[in-house]
Amino acid sequence: MPTLAIIDGIKIAMYYAAHEPAHFHELVADHQIALGLQYKGPFGLARDVIGVAIGATHNNGRYADYVRQQDQRLGTSTKVGDGYEYVAEAYYSWSPIPSIYLRPNLQYIRHPGGTSANHDAFIVGLKTGITF
Repeated sequence: MPTLAIIDGIKIAMYYAAHEPAHFHELVADHQIALGLQYKGPFGLARDVIGVAIGATHNNGRYADYVRQQDQRLGTSTKVGDGYEYVAEAYYSWSPIPSIYLRPNLQYIRHPGGTSANHDAFIVGLKTGITF
């Protein structure tokens, strides 16, 4: 993950997918863009981090066509989109000791699955980590 810049303790980095797809026809999502910012050491707490991110994922039109054809063939009705899904996230990572962190987060998803047929989603989460 290359760091693009660090400005007054705010880290701007670029994230990549873990691996390249086998073939673009096989992808549910055909492209994605995301931007995130982290501020390390807020409130004088060196191990804590505040983060925000936004992103957009576009669903593959070929995959959506395939699902629609399957629906016609099977007589089913699947909500599938070939548009964009937008997401925004904010979190605070609290580390009481160096080997443990608790990270509550809030996420908002507009057009889940790349379709306006799905209701927007608001998610409250908690991630934890322990390092041995």
